[in-house]
Amino acid sequence: MPNPDSSHKVPKPAAGPIDLSPADRTLFSQIVRLPWSEWNSLWSRIHLPEGVKQHAKRVLILQGNLRIADLDPVTSVGKGLFFYGPPGTGKTSIARGLANEFATAIDKEVLLIEIATHQLSSEELGKGPKQVEMAFERVAEFATSGMEIICFLDEVESVGANRSQSLSGADPKDVARMTNAALQGIDHLSRLGNVHLIVTSNLPKGVDSAFLDRMYALYVPLPDALWRCLILQDALAELNDKLNTKIRLPLNGRNSLSIEGLPKQWKRLLVATEGLSGRQLRKLVFVALAGREETTKQPSTLTLNDLINTVEKAQAQRRQDVLSGGVYDYYTQPIQQRRNNGQQWNDAIEPLDRFIS
Repeated sequence: MPNPDSSHKVPKPAAGPIDLSPADRTLFSQIVRLPWSEWNSLWSRIHLPEGVKQHAKRVLILQGNLRIADLDPVTSVGKGLFFYGPPGTGKTSIARGLANEFATAIDKEVLLIEIATHQLSSEELGKGPKQVEMAFERVAEFATSGMEIICFLDEVESVGANRSQSLSGADPKDVARMTNAALQGIDHLSRLGNVHLIVTSNLPKGVDSAFLDRMYALYVPLPDALWRCLILQDALAELNDKLNTKIRLPLNGRNSLSIEGLPKQWKRLLVATEGLSGRQLRKLVFVALAGREETTKQPSTLTLNDLINTVEKAQAQRRQDVLSGGVYDYYTQPIQQRRNNGQQWNDAIEPLDRFIS
């Protein structure tokens, strides 16, 4: 006799991005069903000070458990995770990789919903706040399915702008309404036991203080010499594999994470790359390939000297950019102060008020 419920069985949906309806495309950048094998490497290729990634995963799980237990997470570990730091340090990759790791850790299907922050903030006058409200309402609708939801807002200052700073803008009331809508949306989602929040920002001073008060903040620094070495080694290993380059990789596995005893050329390269972000380091490898006609035609001829020459030329211009102020100067000073005080990079989990005054 056939199973009466067999007609209601639905095949398990495939992991990865799902098709968005026209209405959802106006609110979200993408919605991804996790865990997704395409993102498995994101987490392993993120190089951060020891313990930061594990700490972030524990906090995300703890926030969910506190909500399920009907405890107010804002008084303890916040309503969401807030990654902040200089551009190019991998905050977006960290958020996506963390979501994928979270899905694997809890052994459940998870939906990562990325709110289209830039798109919502560029709406016509008066429409932005309503669109922000609709986005959070739609996330809450997805949550009614019972699935674990991770709501991700990249560069959150686009929809959670500092209302005190916006008073001098073209329409401070519209900015304030948008921030209010985002705050109300976060408060509503935080009451749902199966919704988790991850946000990022390059400009934490531009984020409203009421928004920051609701978050558990983790600072993502520019990489120090060891982590620059790991990032460069990771990028070069890919070139060795796919373009047959033959640059020797100095670090073998994570059991020997030390830059002591590196060859002179590697030491020179690490000195030259001081202050570069992970994104800039990965880009450096490809810029160096274009530096000589020979390497352009035959990538296998790339050498460490090509990388050194490329970055040393670029650093002169970058130093001028730093001296001129802006976001790089904003972050470089606290980093240098920590080094002068003898602090190590494993102190990267720092109070937010240290960087926001």
